[in-house]
Amino acid sequence: MLAIAVTVSAVTAFAVSPTRRSFAIVTEPQTFKHCSAELEKYREAVCTDGLDAFICVNDWSCPDELRDSLKTYYRTRSLAGAVFVGDVPIAMIRKAQHLTSAFKMDEDGAFPMRESSVPSDRFYDDFDLKFDYVCRDTSETSFFYYNLAPESPQYISCDIYTGRIKPSVKRGDPYGEISRYLLKAAAAKSGRNPLDHLVSYSGSGSCVIIFTSVCSFRFNNITTFAKKLLTKSG
Repeated sequence: MLAIAVTVSAVTAFAVSPTRRSFAIVTEPQTFKHCSAELEKYREAVCTDGLDAFICVNDWSCPDELRDSLKTYYRTRSLAGAVFVGDVPIAMIRKAQHLTSAFKMDEDGAFPMRESSVPSDRFYDDFDLKFDYVCRDTSETSFFYYNLAPESPQYISCDIYTGRIKPSVKRGDPYGEISRYLLKAAAAKSGRNPLDHLVSYSGSGSCVIIFTSVCSFRFNNITTFAKKLLTKSG
């Protein structure tokens, strides 16, 4: 698909077909400046999956701004999912530990706010959830704190799927890491790699399933094998 750059306010996006589901590659100006060629390679690879992928660049001021954009893309571009690349704001959620599988911590003063909050992209992919803004972290400025509102639904039902590509700070080469990963991910989409190793973990106290085959399993055989392991475990 030919990528045609258009600018709406501070957002740079690529034109998509209204008849197909779309996929947003969300980033910010510095990552786009250093990794634009690799982002385009990744976008082209995602398009081979049958999605109209587009790159969305903005100097995001807060998570609410990005969430509103995703809602708009969902309504107008049939958005199926998104990936956040680089320094994209992180919503730190409070008053929602009943929705977690393995996180329980006192939020009422015994622990610092950063430790007792849950970083969660459900802020971005479940449009029915409602949040009350609390504050921005003074040291980690990409962290924004929100309470799950009392009037919000108290369950998760995602409208789109999301993921993150974020480099390791310790290695000191953030844009190089992102570029290499994007090229690796793009190359993987053109290869044949049957599923032959699976790990399943769903929280503290739950069953962990790990198995590896010496040959390629069809997915239905893997499902059957996993069910047998679950039965044996109890």
